[in-house]
Amino acid sequence: MLRITPLLIASVLAAAATPASAATIFSQDFSSGLGAKESVVSNVAGSWGVHNGFLGHSAEYSPNERSLYIADLGLNAYENIDFTFDLTEYTERSYDYVTWFTGHYDAAGALVFNTFGQITQGYGTGSGSYKFNLAALERDQLFGFRFTSDHAIQYAGVQIDNLQINGIRSGPPIDLPSTPAVPEPATWAMMIVGFALVGGVVRRRSGSADCVTA
Repeated sequence: MLRITPLLIASVLAAAATPASAATIFSQDFSSGLGAKESVVSNVAGSWGVHNGFLGHSAEYSPNERSLYIADLGLNAYENIDFTFDLTEYTERSYDYVTWFTGHYDAAGALVFNTFGQITQGYGTGSGSYKFNLAALERDQLFGFRFTSDHAIQYAGVQIDNLQINGIRSGPPIDLPSTPAVPEPATWAMMIVGFALVGGVVRRRSGSADCVTA
């Protein structure tokens, strides 16, 4: 017979309340090109794309370039999202820059995005590893980078590499049923507490009924 004690209830509730740890949502080093969930697009015929294990330019970038990298990752199923990447730039200071964004496609198929930040270096080669967190920002379906320029004077552009996105699952993937086939550990814990409490109530009622009958 299962005995319900305050210690048992506290232990189960504590287990249910334990925060989930972040897991890797997506990782890409561009060594094998783009995956099925990724795409690149540009408003100019230029060098933007995946080249020799990196995303970016293989040659000088173009005047008034607007180039995108988009990954459809279903980020609206996650929270506390952060991402890291390596970046090398050779651009004009304050005029040409890289931004990252999340977004989605509207009913007409047009890209709607929210720009979260930008990096400008320029006037020489600048490189480094960057890490950013999207926890306080609106979650959306897509993740991407945008390169923007006003004009180019023999500048080589940007190279992005070793992209990794981490987060905590907050809901089912958008392409799966809303109810998971296998309950999460927290769900099991709450079910156990519920069954135990119901069993206790049933036993108390049964005992009371026996006393009245006697």
